Amino acid sequence: MARNLNDIYNEIITEKESLTKLRTQLTPFPDIFSNLLADISSSSKIAVWRLWVWLIAYGIWMFEKVQDMFKAEIEDLISSTRFGTLPWYQEIALLFQYGDALAYISYKFQYAVIDTSKQIIKRAAAVVSDGQIRIKVAKLSGTTPVKLTSGELAAFNAYITDLKPPGETVLVISTDPDLLKLYAEIIYDPQVLNSDGSSILDIAVFPVEDAISSYLAGIEWDGKFNMRKFQDAVQAVSGVVDIVPGTCYAKANAAASYTTIVSNYYSVAGYMTIATGYPLSATLTYTASV
Repeated sequence: MARNLNDIYNEIITEKESLTKLRTQLTPFPDIFSNLLADISSSSKIAVWRLWVWLIAYGIWMFEKVQDMFKAEIEDLISSTRFGTLPWYQEIALLFQYGDALAYISYKFQYAVIDTSKQIIKRAAAVVSDGQIRIKVAKLSGTTPVKLTSGELAAFNAYITDLKPPGETVLVISTDPDLLKLYAEIIYDPQVLNSDGSSILDIAVFPVEDAISSYLAGIEWDGKFNMRKFQDAVQAVSGVVDIVPGTCYAKANAAASYTTIVSNYYSVAGYMTIATGYPLSATLTYTASV
């Protein structure tokens, strides 16, 4: 970081005054930067050597300022260059334009024209697994993530091949959501909820199921299902006295069998949903608190 101009001047003077011959020949003694400024604004004559010291100090100060600017520019360049990092893969996935080919411009592949209407990927995450980079991507249908079509997936794979570092192994994943089977016994207040979990005030509303759906929808892309947070979401529902969680299961959409969720579950697809054959209305049981 550049030193203050007066500090540089004073440092030169301190060195001068440490030398006996110069101290006696170059007056005034002692001298500091504030004295120089006072003398310049007066009618007194200023020693030429003091002006030369000031000019040298000013030159050093300007050089150090330029060094600071250059350092800041380099640091900014480094911070903005994330080539090959996981955040970089996520960023370029979201910039993919379906139907456009990359062009080699200014020594790198990029789109000649940016068209956000063609940027179909709205959810993306990059992780390292089994020694390779895996990019999980999806489009949106309304607010619901959906997998890419075979044509879109082929185009995206070609896009990643052009952009990725040479020799890097990258696997693109865009599949149907992972499936969940969530079992629990809900101890409820019969003054608030009915025996089927519906609200006494509106039998078309099922507060516990809605709370679970909201929890699942709130899990960030490629986030984890957490048993404790699942229970907390249910426990926060008005009318719920307690929750007794059962054994819960999850699996990748195409997997042959389910695995038991002990604490956390990380999806293969990047997102998850309740399995069609196991709706919450069938896996949740309600017991009145008496």
